[in-house]
Amino acid sequence: AVDGSVTVAGLGDGPMTCVTTDGWGIADSGTIRPQDVFGEVGVTTYVSGCTGGPPGLEMYSAPGTVLWPESYDAATDRVTGEAYPWLWAMWVAAPDCDVDLYAVDPFAGAPLTFDNATATLAYGPIEAEVTAAEGTGCDGVAAVGDRATVEITIVASPGFTVHPLP
Repeated sequence: AVDGSVTVAGLGDGPMTCVTTDGWGIADSGTIRPQDVFGEVGVTTYVSGCTGGPPGLEMYSAPGTVLWPESYDAATDRVTGEAYPWLWAMWVAAPDCDVDLYAVDPFAGAPLTFDNATATLAYGPIEAEVTAAEGTGCDGVAAVGDRATVEITIVASPGFTVHPLP
């Protein structure tokens, strides 16, 4: 991951957004069947340009979000489908505060798009729940049981292409 952003809404005073600084994942380039996974998002790090949260905010997406294609639009060279966060959805860190967000239903896919021309993957919103909020700095940021939505954009490098079979 070389560019992109994450936005978590529903925690703290408003949406918290950070830009992508690093990340990894795996993807198959080529033509795949609609029922096949075309990639998995690894850990993506968002620790710069953060707004809407406490100073020192950092966010990390979890490994284990798998990507399924459902349709392909040749005119826009774009794949649409579903993303499934089978592990946690997001980890939020601030000074003296660590927050784990897990998908409310990891089997409920979040809408995704993948633009082959720009290698840009966007997915969400993922409905998530705070399962841990540890540290004295969490007051006003998150508490166990809080609900949030997570939306992620990642630009992959090197780029790859995905063309689902009809």
